[in-house]
Amino acid sequence: PYSVSSALFRLVAGFPGNHVLTIHNHEAEAENEFYLSGKGDFLRLYQQMGLDVSFFKGTGKRSLASYLPYFYRNQSLILVHNVATGEEDLRALARGGAGGAGGTEKRWGGAGGPTLYFCLCPNANRYISDRLPDVGMLVRNGCTIVMGTDSLASNHQLSILEEIKTLEQAFPQLDLASLLQWATYNGARALQLDGMLGSFAPGKQPGVVLIGNMEGRRLGAGATVRRLV
Repeated sequence: PYSVSSALFRLVAGFPGNHVLTIHNHEAEAENEFYLSGKGDFLRLYQQMGLDVSFFKGTGKRSLASYLPYFYRNQSLILVHNVATGEEDLRALARGGAGGAGGTEKRWGGAGGPTLYFCLCPNANRYISDRLPDVGMLVRNGCTIVMGTDSLASNHQLSILEEIKTLEQAFPQLDLASLLQWATYNGARALQLDGMLGSFAPGKQPGVVLIGNMEGRRLGAGATVRRLV
């Protein structure tokens, strides 16, 4: 969000056919500070890059609340990271549910807002800041969660299984069924590919993987994955 101007946000959101978009969201608390006041650690970043951002005065709102109004109801927005997303962000944006599997998917920011998917990349978060998102808070608030890895610039491997292991270890209250749904069905829905991928049903063509060396109903550190189809 801190690298996109208001004019560019409007162009991105209004580009024909732009129905699925991703954005790095709340990767650090400094992002919220910059949007709230136009100050904070990001000013040093811009100075080092030789960029003049004196025109930006801050919105008085946190990052997500500031940029979400640029997007439309017919769009899906995948929010990547969410390390600094808090209860105050969801309280400010929540305006009730709008369908979704099990009634858990919500629209945020009013009737005109996009559908949000909260993408977790825990190993990248530990690599960058040694912090993890408040996953329990996202679950309590009915956020639709998906799994990601970020890139090799901030991760040692691009393995969804390793991301699940990290979450399982850090949040032992999470059940394996939910973690696997985040990694499969929810991801397919976020990418609008759930008519073909993400679950087993007549007419679909999902891949099939076998998870081995589990510890009962938990993955454990030694779990492995092998593609069958």
